[in-house]
Amino acid sequence: MLNEFNIKIFDFIFSTNIGLKGGYLDNSNENCLYSQLRDLIKDVCEEYDFWDEYKSYFNDNCVIDASTLDGRHYIYNEFPRMKLNTKKMYLNYKLEEVKKIIDNNGDFSKEKFEIITENIINVGKKEILDYCQEIGIIEYIGKVFISADNFPAIAIIYDNIRAVLYTEEEVQSLIAENIILVSGNGNNIGNIEQNANSKNSDDKLFDLVLNKLDLLEKEGISKSDLKLLEKACKSKNKVKVVNFLKDVATGTISSVVATGILYSLGIH
Repeated sequence: MLNEFNIKIFDFIFSTNIGLKGGYLDNSNENCLYSQLRDLIKDVCEEYDFWDEYKSYFNDNCVIDASTLDGRHYIYNEFPRMKLNTKKMYLNYKLEEVKKIIDNNGDFSKEKFEIITENIINVGKKEILDYCQEIGIIEYIGKVFISADNFPAIAIIYDNIRAVLYTEEEVQSLIAENIILVSGNGNNIGNIEQNANSKNSDDKLFDLVLNKLDLLEKEGISKSDLKLLEKACKSKNKVKVVNFLKDVATGTISSVVATGILYSLGIH
């Protein structure tokens, strides 16, 4: 369970993995990273207790119980990576944090966002902001991320982020127990089923899926499977596309993106 006490630990792990994968860290020395992680954990609880409770949230064998008669402790086999369900849970937690910093007058506070992402590099902040934008609680009104070489977010232009105001009921409809509604606005949120027929054209489905391939890949769907899905969309094979989405929505990946596409089009 994520909470206000352990979220900085998850922030650091989330950020570090993005940094390691893309080569964005100033210091990628593993011993240094382990030391920083240990310090964050020790600020909250005993390191052994943390891993005893949370090791199942991360990749198998990232930490190994090396307890002896002299004491209880874990050793690192590799830097921890969040499992898919953990990452979905984490992003939804950050989504809730962003919701809280949106003022009633619709302002998006750069200062407050920097506080809740202080342990996260810019590329990680971009992923959180993109997720919030996909859900629909913020919108981009211009260029938001300045890239350089292979670095997708060397800087963030916060003035080009605007909050989208919804009632609490509308926000819950957006999240729908972690289901992403990939389309919708203040006029039709909470009335998806009623409007589904008017939106449920084959072309809309194909365009929607093609626009979400990057997000599906982030959830862990292989590039080879995505190639098949892309081919099915371009050949307008609706049966194959829908069956694929249903498989990844209900299978081991439990894709919230696939679920959201199906749900927003009235396909359950």
